[in-house]
Amino acid sequence: MFIRLLGEVSFGEDSTALMAPPGMIPSAVLAHLALARGRVLTPEILTEAVWDIGPNSSRNSIQVAITRLRRLLGAGIIEASRVGYRLRTDLLRIDWFEAEHHLDASRQDLQTGRYADALSSAQAAEDLYAGTPLAKLSSAAAETSRQAANELRAAVAICTVRALQGLDRMDESTVVLRGEVAKDPLNEPLQALLIQSLAAVGRQADAVAAYDSLRRRLRDELGISPSAATQDLFKLVLAGGPGRPLQVHPPRPVRTLVLPRPGSSLIGREEDIHVVRKLFDDGHHLVTLVGPGGIGKTRLAIEIARQISVDQERSAIFVDLTTADKDGDVPHCLASVLECEAADLGGLLQNSPTLIVLDNAEHVIHGTAQMAQQLVAIEGIDVMVTSQRPLHLHSEFVLDIDGLAVEGTTSPAMRLLADRAGIRGSDMVELRRDLDSLVRKVDGVPLALELLSSALRWQTAHQILAELPATLNAIEDASARDHVDRHSSISAAVQWSMANAGTAARLGLEALCVLRGSFSEAAATALIEASGVEVTPRIVLAHLIDLSLVKRLNQSGEVRFRILEPIRLSSQSAGRTSPEMMAVHGSFYLNALARAHEQFFTASGAFEQFVRVEEQNLKQAVSWAWAPAPEWTIGFLPPLLFGWYRNGRREEVKEWSDRAISSKLGTPLERSMIIIVLLLGLGEAPDVDLERLRSLSMQVAPLAQSLDNEWYRRWILAEVTRIRLEGDLLQALALTEQFPRSTALGRITYNHERGSIFACLGRWQEARDSIYAVLEDELEHHSESQVCRLNSLGYLSLVQGDFDEAGLHLGQALSLARHETTPFSLIQVQSNLAWLSLQTARPGEALERIAATFSESLDVRNPVLLVEAFTIAGLALLGVGKTGLAQTLARAAQYYSLKARGTADVFLNDAIAQLTDAVNIHDAEPVEPRSLLDLVLLIRRAAEPMPG
Repeated sequence: MFIRLLGEVSFGEDSTALMAPPGMIPSAVLAHLALARGRVLTPEILTEAVWDIGPNSSRNSIQVAITRLRRLLGAGIIEASRVGYRLRTDLLRIDWFEAEHHLDASRQDLQTGRYADALSSAQAAEDLYAGTPLAKLSSAAAETSRQAANELRAAVAICTVRALQGLDRMDESTVVLRGEVAKDPLNEPLQALLIQSLAAVGRQADAVAAYDSLRRRLRDELGISPSAATQDLFKLVLAGGPGRPLQVHPPRPVRTLVLPRPGSSLIGREEDIHVVRKLFDDGHHLVTLVGPGGIGKTRLAIEIARQISVDQERSAIFVDLTTADKDGDVPHCLASVLECEAADLGGLLQNSPTLIVLDNAEHVIHGTAQMAQQLVAIEGIDVMVTSQRPLHLHSEFVLDIDGLAVEGTTSPAMRLLADRAGIRGSDMVELRRDLDSLVRKVDGVPLALELLSSALRWQTAHQILAELPATLNAIEDASARDHVDRHSSISAAVQWSMANAGTAARLGLEALCVLRGSFSEAAATALIEASGVEVTPRIVLAHLIDLSLVKRLNQSGEVRFRILEPIRLSSQSAGRTSPEMMAVHGSFYLNALARAHEQFFTASGAFEQFVRVEEQNLKQAVSWAWAPAPEWTIGFLPPLLFGWYRNGRREEVKEWSDRAISSKLGTPLERSMIIIVLLLGLGEAPDVDLERLRSLSMQVAPLAQSLDNEWYRRWILAEVTRIRLEGDLLQALALTEQFPRSTALGRITYNHERGSIFACLGRWQEARDSIYAVLEDELEHHSESQVCRLNSLGYLSLVQGDFDEAGLHLGQALSLARHETTPFSLIQVQSNLAWLSLQTARPGEALERIAATFSESLDVRNPVLLVEAFTIAGLALLGVGKTGLAQTLARAAQYYSLKARGTADVFLNDAIAQLTDAVNIHDAEPVEPRSLLDLVLLIRRAAEPMPG
């Protein structure tokens, strides 16, 4: 598939038969997805790219455009994620990128004196232009991209001229230059080349006139004078005089290019390359790439140096500092590469634009800092350092290099692992889930991925996952002869990093490796203090950050920290976690949980956010605390289980509730609170066991009046849900009167549940009144209640046919739910938006929304949502003629509608009847969990290309 951007946006099987997308919006979306070079763009970014400031309906318009483009481009070209969309540019030919490729080839040929090849490549790039780039697109983003395309074309023209000059075809170079200057009269480099070319063929008068015209234009339109280089060129023209042509020498090859040649391609570092190149372009002369061993700093630096050398025709020198034993050896390492004495470096590098890479500087950091300062003081010298530690110089820009991105089935980390392991085609499809788990487990660290690729030669991905810590520490890729010793294994890389750490840092790192995922400074302080170091925890933490052994993060405005998983696993390999550290870890996190639960009323989503962010450490803490002290631990289970319930972690709720109940430990009230959370979870499970719900409910009932207000509210909520599932809506409605309404949250729950029951009874006006009553008591800063209210109003507007109002409410709910509430709230909003798409004759969009709602792990906890998903998907498939798939989903919808009796409203029941009648399905068949997962995957696959 070929995509044209260097002209009117269009596409086709090849460059000879192209068609434009249907309308400006799809054209703009396709163009900006292509220019993102495989990165994910959010709907907000796409909206700004298309309109600058988009209309209220912009999100829907973007989704409609995506649907149309998927239909036109075919399956798998546009991928969706939870945050946005990306174009599989690796599967496409894009004229812009091909022009860049030809330009790179032309520049390289010019450097080596192959002028005919350089001319051919430049002409190939020029031939890709088919009019004004991004024609008919008018946003500011399109104009910026159009300017970049024109700059690319000007660079191609310069290569054309230099190639013609190298071939001694001066007259032709002059003709080309006159045409280019006419297009861009303020382009001084092109004007200077024209002046030079005219003088070279003896046309001094024309050269003088061209200079005078340029000088006046720059003065009148920009208020500036020609550059010093152009003025010097003019003096040479005048010195030549009439009849004395200016001698033009063809461009010479770059003087020095001393870079290692990598044995494999670089994958997934496009954004880092762009950032570093822009830093140098913006005038920074010293950039340090910082990160732990194995993160890929050296490989990245080599590629950046290669690109800058080619594009800017300057020297590039690579200096491996691992051979330096002390700081004083650094100048000698550079001198050895240049084959000179250290004392001669300054003179040798004068007047020679050069990029110097000082690689692996962490063990000679002071000598490298001194050397870098001396080098950047020389005109034309830029320095790039790779190190696990920054140089701590004022002139230094430090860029922290992270692991490769792991999100998505075609993530850079996944592509690297598959490439190095030689996994292709159908094998990739079969192994995708295990490989995805592998790249996430090692945080996308390139060295770990390279080593795992070698392990995949004799073990399956599933086997490696089962024993990842042992496997990762045991792998030593002796077969890869181009790996230096410190990169032969994860442990070797960590040992190299630890060589610069003192005793306090080593003990501190060992203590912090007890933690899972990201952690707060408070958690780090507790564990470092327990390790017995004599230095304050903050100093230890700062030193570990300086050594790139701990990473500093900024998550939603909070400063947190993280140890990359390969480092953690390697550092822990020497021994098991001590009982003392387990106790410190468990005590810290469980007490922090109790404090967070106290904020449930006072801070919007703070408790749920705490449980979500600290999920890995909370799971570890309760496991470690339970073994030696289950009776103490059980007191923390009610808030932990409630946090898991709020975040949709149904399996964790069931596992730990059953464990606690069977242990018979804890006070009667503690056991009652645990059962209440279990009731809430089981009441929203796909397969409801009403008998067990009744049995559990009877255990709580005698103690219900002893519960505090909040736990009593949760108890009544669980009872209302149970009675609705039994089908007695009127009894459930009566029971809502028992909600404690002394707090805003109690009144909100009361009105919301009544509104939901009224909807099930078809009493729409009373349902609307109940939801509007939420407005009177809405928690001012509680995002969950705002989303709930907006979502409910949107749904009520939808079922009553007011689609514009529904879209307004649901759009606002989605914006809040994406960033500030639990995953369950987001699923509810997306389901209602899918209903809206279906009701407004957009079946493809409805199917895409449902496909995005459910993950492959089936993290769904409400049978109503399953019924909705299968019903919407079935009706959408009917709308596009896929009756067979619709029948499969109709059976599942009918089965789960029986499970959800009392919770499905009149609108949903009517939709189920419409679906089952249309496909003539009237018998409910049980759906096993595995079949349920297959149905979700079926929806996701069916949504790939789908007409809107």
